[in-house]
Amino acid sequence: MCMTKNEIEKQNQEQKFIMLPSVDFCFQELMEDKEILRGFCGAILQVSPEEIEDIILLPKQLRKKHKEEKYGILDVHVRLNNGERMNIEMQSISYDYWQERSLFYLAKMYTDQIHEGEDYENLKKCIHVGILDFTLFNHDRYYSRFHIWEDTSRELYTDKFEIHILELPKLAKQEYPQTELLRWAQFFGAKSREEIQMLAEKDEYIQKAYRRLEEMSADEQKRWEYEM
Repeated sequence: MCMTKNEIEKQNQEQKFIMLPSVDFCFQELMEDKEILRGFCGAILQVSPEEIEDIILLPKQLRKKHKEEKYGILDVHVRLNNGERMNIEMQSISYDYWQERSLFYLAKMYTDQIHEGEDYENLKKCIHVGILDFTLFNHDRYYSRFHIWEDTSRELYTDKFEIHILELPKLAKQEYPQTELLRWAQFFGAKSREEIQMLAEKDEYIQKAYRRLEEMSADEQKRWEYEM
């Protein structure tokens, strides 16, 4: 039976459709795959993904000790094999108090590690990663990393707090040196199947993410959740 022109166009659109990683539902689904998560964490920490021997997904809701205390609900909350904790957030809409929000989550992650009677030496580094689909800073760099330094000598006060920010809109305005982290930033900011395919050819972990995207995009239930 011959297909009408409209039916052919609809079929072509269905074949081209792929979920975008910057959409919150899609992002969280991807980050639940430990191999994909390992690849991105390796790029952020500037280590080979194979060096991250184990990665554990932790509850997204941080502990609330008092009735009046504000909840902290994370996109992705993980513990690495060395005990360090990482919060990875995708934010597609501009947020007026992003810095305050990220510090609130980082502080709660840090204090949630120990209980009454436990020693402070048990506290491990906590890392916040913000992937932003809006511009936060005026400089040209798409990637920024923050620590707590002494203003004059630049002496590190502690390495227990670390903040990484990726600003996706800057990628279209300037050329940057090719790195694994840049490819991941381009992946999260991609707007088409073609863009994602090209990146997948250059990185085995992004290739895994691309295959997962294809599976999710072909799943009717997940597509409904994505579109909602």
